[in-house]
Amino acid sequence: MEHADGSFHTTRWSLVVAAGGDVSVIARRALDDLCRMYWYPLYCYVRRRGHPPADAEDLIQGFFEHLFERELFARANREKGKLRGFLLSILRDFLIDQRKRNAAIKRGGGAEFVPLDMEGAEARFSGEPAGTDTAERSLERAWAMELLQRATLGLGDQWRADGKGDLFDELSRYLLKSLDASATQEIATRFGLSEINVKVSLTRLKERYRDAIRREVAETVSSGDEIDAEIAYLREVVSR
Repeated sequence: MEHADGSFHTTRWSLVVAAGGDVSVIARRALDDLCRMYWYPLYCYVRRRGHPPADAEDLIQGFFEHLFERELFARANREKGKLRGFLLSILRDFLIDQRKRNAAIKRGGGAEFVPLDMEGAEARFSGEPAGTDTAERSLERAWAMELLQRATLGLGDQWRADGKGDLFDELSRYLLKSLDASATQEIATRFGLSEINVKVSLTRLKERYRDAIRREVAETVSSGDEIDAEIAYLREVVSR
């Protein structure tokens, strides 16, 4: 996370370090947190590689179990790249190994290493761009969309805490597009605000949204110097 003084402190990379540590309870909790944050982009990658939903679920569950049991986070080095790349490199090796064994990961009794919303995942995956998208591009796009969603949800929580949840729901529709005159007037009338106040509120919301995106990106790259480039790249991925 990048701070006002320009310093750069670890956040989600700290979870990676914890997941590779010697204290099993802390390691498991850290891995659970990482799994909840990033399982869907990894799932998209596995599905785009041609695995059907049931096998993809088993593979993702097996992948997370593999990470924990083999203590692979212990070899993580934040200075060597992005969190996305670290997870993808291990997932690729894992899938190759499973293909060589010619068997999907099957654990009896429906046991789960981490809870995954598979029904929701398939609904989301069906809406992902198909065509010529590679598995890597599918993962990157899902990763970017997850990041944007977390930034939006975080802002929404802040506005709701201030009693402005309804206004946020309305203005957040315009985070990535312009607010025309008729929409401005409609929002102003609905919330008892002046049109100037509506425009100022949206401007401030967009500024906070950009800051939230920077914080999210800062948690997944090696240094503060990479933030702008990563944001530009993820924007390009989403616009494909």
